[in-house]
Amino acid sequence: MGTRSKAFLKKKDSDIASEIAKEHGLTPVVDDTGTVYPYIFQNNQSNYEFLLERAAMLDYELYADDKKLYFVKSRSVKAPGLPELSFKKDFERLSLELRALTRGAK
Repeated sequence: MGTRSKAFLKKKDSDIASEIAKEHGLTPVVDDTGTVYPYIFQNNQSNYEFLLERAAMLDYELYADDKKLYFVKSRSVKAPGLPELSFKKDFERLSLELRALTRGAK
């Protein structure tokens, strides 16, 4: 596969994913990303690295299954919003503790 540098002009991420899928003989299964960018640059990356990076920025998933390349909206369940609390109304005292991992000994 290797790495490459390429400029994609006036394209959506979904168009680019479809194009790359077809280059590799895969059938694209792609959710429309909507935004057309003046240019997107793939800088010395494999197609996999490039699409994975784009998917992460969009909260999309990238995977291949049975000669199909999927570039689709994330199906992961999002964490519920945190409740809004008001001092004195919902609580009167607050005690916080921070625990941080440290680097192990060398």
